Amino acid sequence: MTSGSQRVGKVATDAAEQEGQSQLTAYLPRTKDQFVRVGWGSLPKFMASYNVKWGDDEDYEEGKRILAALMEDTERSERQQLANK
Repeated sequence: MTSGSQRVGKVATDAAEQEGQSQLTAYLPRTKDQFVRVGWGSLPKFMASYNVKWGDDEDYEEGKRILAALMEDTERSERQQLANK
């Protein structure tokens, strides 16, 4: 099964190739909302995929930390892949 962050990278790369853009400038969505929407469809679905409760303040903060880490990891991975091409 493909993870949300893997789908985000694949979708962004495919879009860049279709539009003839530099992959470096279009390697992934720019905002957290776009990242979540592409990978999971919505923030509640993202949080549920990590067993984080939507209505719990502590869990919500944990979900935000998970999202930030995924975005950083995906960005680092995409940049590394592009640099190796």
